[in-house]
Amino acid sequence: MSNNEEKRIERLGAARAASSFVAGRESAWDCILQKTAAHLSRRGFGVSIASSLKDAADAVMGSLLPESGAKQVAFGGSMTVREAGLLEALKAREDLSVMDTFDASIGQPAMLELRRQALLCDLFLCSANALTREGELVLVDFFGNRTAAVQFGPRKVILLVGRNKICVNMEEAVSRIKGMASPANCMRLGKKTPCVKTGYCMDCNSPDRICTYWTVVQRSVPAGRIHVLLIDEECGF
Repeated sequence: MSNNEEKRIERLGAARAASSFVAGRESAWDCILQKTAAHLSRRGFGVSIASSLKDAADAVMGSLLPESGAKQVAFGGSMTVREAGLLEALKAREDLSVMDTFDASIGQPAMLELRRQALLCDLFLCSANALTREGELVLVDFFGNRTAAVQFGPRKVILLVGRNKICVNMEEAVSRIKGMASPANCMRLGKKTPCVKTGYCMDCNSPDRICTYWTVVQRSVPAGRIHVLLIDEECGF
């Protein structure tokens, strides 16, 4: 057998191994998503699965929004929602009033007042910092407007959650937030907290600390008020 033939066989073997790896990984994720969705449903959450962030945005605009009957929409601080392009898509709708509670041009006092008003909107869009496979949502906020809205106020809440945020249990969920979500958000926001340098939450008492309010949501009350849209790809922090 020639050297070229041996190399060709090696390349074919490597390609098959890579393909098998990808197929196995995606099968595992499909299992995790399906089981997590089942647990969420048993806890009273509305739940659906999107194959991509684009499909998730299409699901919001094409079915979840019309079903909600919303006329006024507000947002929590979510990179996933922004990456999906939903803020722009909703603002383009003439039949909707969109409350942009993160419009820095209006100044912080006005932003905070708008966030208070947003607690009475028809539909609130956000994400979670972590989600256990048992169907428990874990959220951490600075001001608490997102955690408050998820718990009570808006008639309907939709959370877009990438598969990277699904954790085995509550311990792993807390570890994920302290080791990824919080430091990454502090870095994104230019905060002067220890985690910006260490990459892990130091449970600081810095004025810039954003981990103020921790909330665990174990059920949707009333049933179906909170809809979790699981996304079969990595999104957000």
